[in-house]
Amino acid sequence: MPSYDAAHFDPPAPVAQVMLRNPHSGATISDVLLLVDTGADITLLPRTAVEQLGVPLLAGQRYELMSFEGGLMDLGLQGKVALVTGGSKGIGKAIAEEFAKEGAHVSICARGQHDLAATATELRRYGVTVAAIPADVTQAKAVQQVIDTTLQQCGRIDILVNNAGSAWFGHSIDTPDEQWQYALEVNLQSAVRFTRGVAPWMRQHDGGRIINIATAYARTVFAPVTVDYGTAKAGLLLFSRAMAIELAPDNILVNAVCPGFIYSPLSDSLADAAMAPLGVNSREEVRQILQEFTLLKRTGHPEEVAALVVFLASARATYITGSIYDVDGGWTKSII
Repeated sequence: MPSYDAAHFDPPAPVAQVMLRNPHSGATISDVLLLVDTGADITLLPRTAVEQLGVPLLAGQRYELMSFEGGLMDLGLQGKVALVTGGSKGIGKAIAEEFAKEGAHVSICARGQHDLAATATELRRYGVTVAAIPADVTQAKAVQQVIDTTLQQCGRIDILVNNAGSAWFGHSIDTPDEQWQYALEVNLQSAVRFTRGVAPWMRQHDGGRIINIATAYARTVFAPVTVDYGTAKAGLLLFSRAMAIELAPDNILVNAVCPGFIYSPLSDSLADAAMAPLGVNSREEVRQILQEFTLLKRTGHPEEVAALVVFLASARATYITGSIYDVDGGWTKSII
């Protein structure tokens, strides 16, 4: 796990229960905290524990580990570099943060510079290198610039997450060619270009991982209101399986993840557009209608998608490629 600057420590989800002893006062305390390694020391603990210990938390100060209950699943991601497209908000941000928590350096790209900078600041709190690159991924030159800048700032690309995408409510066969073309560029062609761009580096460095973020709409049609988006993402699923075959000899594993109804800025915009057609007055009412089609009867969270993505990129997933995973609360019930 990574080390953190004590002045900017915002502890993620608890992972272990320990007892600590302050070597200065002799006081002991039980608390939940993040372990930096599996040895006999930790370097940081939550602010609440610091206050109870009665001493200021100093960067580099170490406390003695008196007891340990629980464990860590080593995903083998520390020091790796993950490039996450569309990584400034929503599912992409959650994925980037999950990588950072595991000690992976992260490169993110997006069009919105404000969100990009804010997310980069948050990610750096985990003590990892973060490259934040403004880019329109529908442009081939921008894609190559993102790859080049990532290699310059981070030194390598071990993992590619093709997450960039967009959707619009109410599109149909009557949607103009220009909008269809844009939907294909942002949701499919960007992934093709990024994959083409990183594959040579991965080939020369003993392999890598590529995870493509599609959608449950690519596997089944809920309603013909996002036809261009669903069509492009369906193409992404076939592309994922084709790349799994082509890149397997180079030890590059390729998988796809299909989120369902997930809280995100994109789902917010779709819910806003769906209110009038559905005859409701709020996003939450739209979600209540949609989540009735899931087995779990709720909307998912970006972190629930991110957890699977990071696992697929990890040392625990070395025999998985060419697969498609639904993260949709049981909405998609297809057997293929």
